[in-house]
Amino acid sequence: MDKKFRVGLFVLAAAGLLSVGIIKLGDVTFERTYTVYVYFDDIAGMAEKSPVKIAGVEVGKVKAVTLEQGKACARLSISRGVTLYRDARARVTSTSIIGTKYLDLSPGSPSQEPLKDGDAFTGISVLGMEESIAKALESVKGLTESVRGPRDDLGRNLNAMVANLNAVTVSFKEIMDDRKMDISASLLAVRHITAGLAEILDKADRILARVEKGEGAAGAILTDAKVGEDIKASSAHLREASGGAAEMFGRFNRFRAFWDYRYRYDADASQGRSDFGMKLSPRPTRYYFAGVSNLGDKSTSVKEKDFEKKNTFNIGMGKEFFPWLDLYAGIIRSEGGFGARIKPFAYVPYADRLTLEAEAYAFGRDTTFNNKRLRGANYNLGISAEVFPWLRLVGRGEDLNQTKHFQGGMNIAFEDKDIAYLLGLITATR
Repeated sequence: MDKKFRVGLFVLAAAGLLSVGIIKLGDVTFERTYTVYVYFDDIAGMAEKSPVKIAGVEVGKVKAVTLEQGKACARLSISRGVTLYRDARARVTSTSIIGTKYLDLSPGSPSQEPLKDGDAFTGISVLGMEESIAKALESVKGLTESVRGPRDDLGRNLNAMVANLNAVTVSFKEIMDDRKMDISASLLAVRHITAGLAEILDKADRILARVEKGEGAAGAILTDAKVGEDIKASSAHLREASGGAAEMFGRFNRFRAFWDYRYRYDADASQGRSDFGMKLSPRPTRYYFAGVSNLGDKSTSVKEKDFEKKNTFNIGMGKEFFPWLDLYAGIIRSEGGFGARIKPFAYVPYADRLTLEAEAYAFGRDTTFNNKRLRGANYNLGISAEVFPWLRLVGRGEDLNQTKHFQGGMNIAFEDKDIAYLLGLITATR
């Protein structure tokens, strides 16, 4: 190999090692970073090149520490992939009591504006080790002075306390000497009571021995087989009667009654309507209903686009098959029909307040009302939203087969416990 080539190769290797050493020792990095400044009242001995960490993970370096207007200013170089926000916090800490200092960062809330290159914020200053020890010594000194008193009379206070304790002991001894006779009398009374209890227990043992032999009325009850059978029969009758009573009183608790009022405003007919009725529920999932729709005076004039008859009646029954499905059938507005209420979001909080409503009735309708011929079934579709347990807002399309009117309004329902109790009492006496 040529000598000049070897010399050149050696120079290149030396230059490469020198470059690596400069990068390592000089803390040179090629990672993309941005700069932020943090101001402290006390930097607590943190030096340049100290690591900057978030949750224990190093995300940057302290590039410089300077003094600006009486405050310590730390210039931080932060990796571009780490975002800090306006409410970020920083404090100087160490890996142990005598460990390496580093800057611990809290990045802040994402709801705040991110910090940009060159922005600054205020850090949290902590006490250094020397200041902490000095404050602790001052606290101990203050505690000692408060115990000893202003004239160093701790010893005199202790002597007085011992003297008071001795006086209390002497007084207690004198009291015990005076009450010695009373204590003796009390112990004698306790011995008499104990002897009486022993005599009572001895008599109880003798009575139980006679009962086990079948002597006396109690013994006959316990040993006679016929008496035992009679007692069993009486117990069975008592259980049957208590079960009937429980069922009867259970009806009082299960039976529920609700008054129901619905106001509907027909936008196309410019007409308000009122429905009123009652819902009776003898069981949690079954109910009966009765009421009147479109309350009003039949003799009043009918508006041009009003195609709903007044004072029609509703009677029927329904059942809740699932928390999201309720079906009912019967007489709807004086015509046979059925309906359904569906909660599509029954298991979603707040969204479970929405209910879809559908009705179909008057399947053989072929009549003329207010100069309009109405043919075919009456279909109603709508939606309601619960605002309070007793109030719902309702919007629905009425008679979609013929008139296609939109109605909006509210539904008020409240429970009547007095009627529920009365009806429960009537059913219990059947």
